[in-house]
Amino acid sequence: MKELNDFIQENARSFNSFEPGEDHFLNFQKKMIKKNVYREIYHKIRYAAAILLLISVGTTATFFIINENKVTAVNNPMSEIDTYYTEKLDNSMNEFMFLEMNQTEKDMILKEVSEIDSLRSKLSDEYIMSGQDPKVEEAIIQHYETKLRILNRIVTKMKKVNQSKTNSYEKVSN
Repeated sequence: MKELNDFIQENARSFNSFEPGEDHFLNFQKKMIKKNVYREIYHKIRYAAAILLLISVGTTATFFIINENKVTAVNNPMSEIDTYYTEKLDNSMNEFMFLEMNQTEKDMILKEVSEIDSLRSKLSDEYIMSGQDPKVEEAIIQHYETKLRILNRIVTKMKKVNQSKTNSYEKVSN
């Protein structure tokens, strides 16, 4: 190392006064361009890899979300049945609630409906406990249909009663 330092000190003037040849700068620039090209390629590959990673994570997450929904539907075949009958029963109950009738009668009917609902709750518990037994499933469906028939029958009869009252009032007033 000492020899190198001595050589540099002895030749310091010639190092400072002479510049490297023109071909030296060209070679240096070519090497820098190559390094910059490699650096650009490296950055582009990094960006492409990041984008591919995001796409694959998004696709995987979407796949799991879709499959989770399918598994939930497969694990609970009653969900569609519940949704269907609940919607129909809600419509019938709304129609019932807007009927003109004695409040005592309405309260009595609502009490009966709540008792029917407690039976549905028991059937649901039994369905889960039985490991989704098809017989219990059929009983739940029959329960829904019976409740729907009862509500529809009440609504129909009360509409007829209200209609006959309206007709009798019209006859009296004429």
